Amino acid sequence: MKCEDGSTFDNTTKTCVIKCSGGSVYNTTAGQCNCPTEKPFSDGKNCLSCNKPSYWSSSAKACLQCPTSQVYNPNTLKCESCPIGFIYNPLTYSCQTIVCPSGTYLVNGQCFTCPNNTHYNTTTHQCVSCPAGTTFNSATYQCIGSSTGNGTNSSSSCPTNTFWDGQTCVTCFLPQYWNLDTRKCENCKSGNHYDVTLKACVVCPNNSVFDLNKYQCVSSSSSSNSSSSSSNSSSSSSGSGTSTSSCPSSTPFWNGSNCVSCFLPKHWNHDRNQC
Repeated sequence: MKCEDGSTFDNTTKTCVIKCSGGSVYNTTAGQCNCPTEKPFSDGKNCLSCNKPSYWSSSAKACLQCPTSQVYNPNTLKCESCPIGFIYNPLTYSCQTIVCPSGTYLVNGQCFTCPNNTHYNTTTHQCVSCPAGTTFNSATYQCIGSSTGNGTNSSSSCPTNTFWDGQTCVTCFLPQYWNLDTRKCENCKSGNHYDVTLKACVVCPNNSVFDLNKYQCVSSSSSSNSSSSSSNSSSSSSGSGTSTSSCPSSTPFWNGSNCVSCFLPKHWNHDRNQC
């Protein structure tokens, strides 16, 4: 069977089909030549592919590149600068999250260090000074020294695991934690728990629960074992007329003799009935 000029015989369909050129292949369903997946773009003559950092411009019918430090956004079809909090990575030709070194803070896309005797307030996003007469201790992340001028009342003279609120030394009882910015004992927001190991409010990942005895996220299986141990401990202590459930919030744990509290970084060990 002889085909017309510009056509060729297809042994599969036993018909004459358009002869494709420039790397395109014949689509029997559409009845036309299309560029293949590995070279999806056509400049009118040949099928092409654009490799990063190039992108395909339909108007120019060519592979183009964005200006320095910009990336192509396929949603807006434009070259754009990285958003705040991201930086251009010339190795991957993409925007990546800025990770600031320890002791520095990310503000408007740049890492900076607060001046001496100040610390970064995560609420106001500003460097703030410690109260008059005190200095900031970067190791403990506390304002230390006398805030009254007489040297008698200060965070430096507070007992271990207590905090200076500007007037007196205070203790935070779990599940509360000390918020340096507000200088108060506070609870984590709803749905979060204070993890004594991470020293932060966290949301437990999937397949884990928050253990109120250890104040940590633990696997669901560990929680079941802990609950069983807790049940046995509680029933044995109930025989003396006292149990964990009857202890006040300030001293929430029963050690078999007294209601006690655990001060950070310690946590309550239910197996041993002690901090």
